[in-house]
Amino acid sequence: MENNENVSYYNKIAKTYDSSRFNNSYGAFIHRQELAFLDKYVGKQDLSKHLDLGCGTGRFLDYAHYGIDPSDQMLALAIKKHPEKELKVTDGTATGFTDQQFEKIYSFHVMMHLDREVIRDIIKESHRLLKPGGALIFDYPSHKRRRLIHYNAASWHGATSMDLKDIKKLTGELFTVTYSRGFLFLPIHKFPIKIRSWFYGMDQLLCSSFLKYYSSYIAVILKKK
Repeated sequence: MENNENVSYYNKIAKTYDSSRFNNSYGAFIHRQELAFLDKYVGKQDLSKHLDLGCGTGRFLDYAHYGIDPSDQMLALAIKKHPEKELKVTDGTATGFTDQQFEKIYSFHVMMHLDREVIRDIIKESHRLLKPGGALIFDYPSHKRRRLIHYNAASWHGATSMDLKDIKKLTGELFTVTYSRGFLFLPIHKFPIKIRSWFYGMDQLLCSSFLKYYSSYIAVILKKK
């Protein structure tokens, strides 16, 4: 089950979440990268077969008909934006959906806030929900990057960084890793605001190169065995 402190935190910041996190050049930079990834690997077809796990205020709900989030305040905003979607407040470890209901489940900026036991439970639940050969897609902070820059999280917020070997341990016999790439290789937040967008193409190349595991975040696509 997800951390009550986590839910309380997002309930409190729900009304300002979109503006504070993504209404700036840094947030817009990563949002653009994530949308490009979702366009290519999730798509906007067959949305009834897609689930956004941890949909928050609905930033990525153009790619799924179903969405869940444990924060009722975040989800209330998502419902206003997407009244046509089927959204509900629930935990990612016990969603209430039927077996093999989905072909794709994606989850962004979620696993980073959870301990590994909860992540493992979400992976198990996702395996139950996915059709054979279905895809589970999520991101996490790169442990290699954090070790390189000597970063240590001060609290649960964004505290869980991992490497690909950690993902393979967590998924066990349930999934196979079929693809991985990075987001935010360059320290864009340190660049002058006016020129940050100029480096988008370079950052995209670096995030898919042999250096990708030193990006700030890593996205993985897991195929259900």
